[in-house]
Amino acid sequence: MRGRPAVEEFVAYCADYGEDRFDFRALSARPRLELQYALQCRVDAQRARVVPRTIKPLIDHLATAGDISLLDRPLQRWLDELPASATSTARAFIAFAVDCLLDLRDSAGWDTEYPRDTWLLRRLAIPGAGRGARLDFTPVQPIWLRELAKRWCRWRLSCGVGLTQVRRDLVAVVRLSRLSPGLTSSLGPATLTRTSLECYLAALASEVGHTKTRRGDIGAVTGFLRAIRQHGWATLPVDADLYPDDCPRPEQPSASRAIPEFVMNQLESPANLDRITDPRIRLLIEILIGTGLRIGDATRLSIDCLVRDPAAATYLRYRNHKMRREAIVPIDDQLAGKITEQQERTSAQHPDTDVLFPRTHANPKGRYPLGPNTFDMHLKQWFSDIAVTDELGRTARVTPHQFRHTYATRLINNNVSQEVVRRLLDHTSHTMTARYARLADTTIRTQWERARKIDIHGRPVDTNDDGLLGDAEWMNHNLARAQMALPNGYCGLPLQKSCPHANALLTELTSWLGQVGAAGVWAGSVACRRDRIRGEHPRSRGSGGAPVGPVDSYRRGLRAVSAAGQQRGGGRRGGGVPARVVGGGAAGADAALVWHGSVAVVAVLQAVDVGWDRATRVEARDFSCWIQLTVKQRRQVGRSSGTGWANGRAGEPNSITGKPALGDGYAPATVAHSETVLRSFYDFHRDAGSGPVLNPFPLDPSRRSRRAHAHHNPMDGWARERVGRYRPKVPHRVPRAIPDHRFNELFAALGSHRDRALVAFWISTGVRASELLGLRHCDVAPGQQLITVVRKGTRAAQQVPASADAFVWLRLYQEQLHGQIPQGRVQPVWWTLRRPRRPLNYHAAHRMFERANAVLGSCTICATLRPPEWPATRS
Repeated sequence: MRGRPAVEEFVAYCADYGEDRFDFRALSARPRLELQYALQCRVDAQRARVVPRTIKPLIDHLATAGDISLLDRPLQRWLDELPASATSTARAFIAFAVDCLLDLRDSAGWDTEYPRDTWLLRRLAIPGAGRGARLDFTPVQPIWLRELAKRWCRWRLSCGVGLTQVRRDLVAVVRLSRLSPGLTSSLGPATLTRTSLECYLAALASEVGHTKTRRGDIGAVTGFLRAIRQHGWATLPVDADLYPDDCPRPEQPSASRAIPEFVMNQLESPANLDRITDPRIRLLIEILIGTGLRIGDATRLSIDCLVRDPAAATYLRYRNHKMRREAIVPIDDQLAGKITEQQERTSAQHPDTDVLFPRTHANPKGRYPLGPNTFDMHLKQWFSDIAVTDELGRTARVTPHQFRHTYATRLINNNVSQEVVRRLLDHTSHTMTARYARLADTTIRTQWERARKIDIHGRPVDTNDDGLLGDAEWMNHNLARAQMALPNGYCGLPLQKSCPHANALLTELTSWLGQVGAAGVWAGSVACRRDRIRGEHPRSRGSGGAPVGPVDSYRRGLRAVSAAGQQRGGGRRGGGVPARVVGGGAAGADAALVWHGSVAVVAVLQAVDVGWDRATRVEARDFSCWIQLTVKQRRQVGRSSGTGWANGRAGEPNSITGKPALGDGYAPATVAHSETVLRSFYDFHRDAGSGPVLNPFPLDPSRRSRRAHAHHNPMDGWARERVGRYRPKVPHRVPRAIPDHRFNELFAALGSHRDRALVAFWISTGVRASELLGLRHCDVAPGQQLITVVRKGTRAAQQVPASADAFVWLRLYQEQLHGQIPQGRVQPVWWTLRRPRRPLNYHAAHRMFERANAVLGSCTICATLRPPEWPATRS
């Protein structure tokens, strides 16, 4: 640690502190070997260092004790006999030496440790147990109950239950033995009856005031008794059991645990963040604020925690230790840059470490991460330095876990759906996420108060703003709006009474639709295709470029789910949500159906003075009738005049392929897809609290063509067999194929090695266009003639055989672009031929076929190369 000082400096240092070595020559044989073994164990542990001068008083004292082992006397006697010059390091070292000798003498494993009443967990190799961790069963009385508790804890540890939970369970059994009358002096399990358990419950309620702790104890004792019966460890009385009614009702938190924005403004202030001297602590705080990670997961981040998708979006990969699984969360570029700087600092200090935040002390090789308690200590010191206060000027108290609640609460109040929040927080159940979504109701009430509330005669309806009466009226209003919607507000008549005027102003919707026609619908279409691809705010034409807010929030929620699922799907596009819904990657054309379908119904409802959030099933029915009867507009693209819309007639079938031209109206598949999208659109806003309580596009179980699950295989799962009420039947199409001579003409018309390689892979593997375009260099195995693709639906990686010609064309294409595209295992295979080089997307691949079709006069597309009956390989 001192490096190589000058000779004079080293001599002076040795004169003051002794020689820089351990001198055991004064010891007898036994203590000398024991101390040498303890020193070697300390070095192997790679934790705290032992300096020779710190244990020199210990060596001098043992030299006067004679040839005696450290195990011949109790540890406390050795500590009492040490001279006053012995420091705390020397005392800790002799305790460490005694533990090492005991482990060597007694060996490790369950055979030697289980009979003891105090288990040293370091001998059992329990994950997460420190050197001094132990389980003490001595407070459990009587002996027969102690043996059952030891057996239960061993079984729980072997099943993978965490050490913290096992300790809580042991505390619950200790309370059971102490609070059950007559149990400590009993001779067998016959004393543990329902009567004694009721006395235990009464005593537990008096001693443990916190409801959550009491529920945990009762749950642990219930599992303890159930395990005894299940495994036959002992014979319990028949009535010795606890029931769900024995648990106290959980207390609902009176307020959200999220940090108030007044306090968050102080914590996020750059001036306050600059007062943190340790860059690790500052980065951890920013990670907690920006990602909502638990503090235990954040401190144990690996040094390679950053991952990027093909679109260069950055995600933070971490280990969810609570759920024992890997997870990712999207982050911004600013936070990613700071994490990169921390990676460089850590690598410079500890080149061989695997953790991003190594702790400072007792960590010579940087293998151990910063502890949560250390972070909490620094956090409290920072709060004291900046004097964080709440709105009333009082000192604010903040815990690291509150940043997670704040992250989720901000998402909920920004109209992010609860399902998206659940995935971002990596929760398994919606029940846990609902604890973070409590403030969403406040957002709903604020929006309701802004709405115009009138009765059927057009007179304003007054309600109490505050108090229980106002809450009751608000809940009644939320319930009534599902059935009593009016174009200009909501009916004030109670639901229990009938009203002949309900929806009276909506009876002319069909005539309005006839007047509005296609122009009214397409007025809400997106003005620029770039908005769809880049995820910018959509803007309508008919509203003078005003953003279509409901649709924008719907798509932003779906994009968030897709971004969170991309890395779980292997780093490819469309991991969490199908690309045809999100509009990303290779399904931008299908995404237009999502876009136009949801924007169209908003535009139609605006044309008849009905807000999108006040639509009922009457409007949904009329919209479904209209979209099946109207003449659709066709997009016209011209370099001079730009993009326009016209009511052109359908063209003739293609003379080469025989493919029929598009009809004047919308295809049944388009209508069915629009109905699915709109049902999803209203489900999203219903869950977010910003739309109707009842979905205008419901599911109708009565429209099944046969009995539900008529031929269900017991070995398979249950499929969803409900059909939308306004969903048309879609006829089954004949599989499309391309004759051999037409394929040869198409292949000859391709203009580059890249295009020929793409078509060769498509025709020989039968994979989808998006699956092949997502190929990376590490997914290509020319020696085995295999490529690895991620399937569109299951997101499973699958190896597919390809023809030898396809790999030949691929090699020619790679040689053509050698040195012009990024190299690396995770880099995309397919790139544009024009500069600047960009990863090839679906639209660029489709243009390849458009150029070939223009030469041949055909209408071949990517899907034509993948018919269901097409062979797996083709030479």
